[in-house]
Amino acid sequence: MQNSLQFFLLLLTLVTSIPGYSQERTIIDFAETGKMTAWMKTNLTLSESQAAPVEDINVEYEHRNLVLLTGYLTRKQLEKIAKYNEQKRDEELKKILSAEQFEAWLARKKEIEAFNSKLAQKRVRV
Repeated sequence: MQNSLQFFLLLLTLVTSIPGYSQERTIIDFAETGKMTAWMKTNLTLSESQAAPVEDINVEYEHRNLVLLTGYLTRKQLEKIAKYNEQKRDEELKKILSAEQFEAWLARKKEIEAFNSKLAQKRVRV
């Protein structure tokens, strides 16, 4: 669970803080998307009929985030687009997940945001 949290935080950090990134990273990121889907399958107890669409959504939005990293956007623009993408992703997931599963997903995201916030504070102090 901790590794999944760290992965998601790393991904969010990359999306919001690096305007350009090597294409070599895309292969790794898509592999990490599989880890996120695996976490969701296990911790949200996805059914067979939910697993494939959730994986498709994860891959689609990971791709969108990677496209952002290859462009020349300001940090503010990246943050705005990443936030919009995250909202759209949640809207799609809400259609597939049960209310209980979706609440667990939102709780997980809050954990990740709290961890990111602590990480950001540490960076400022250093």
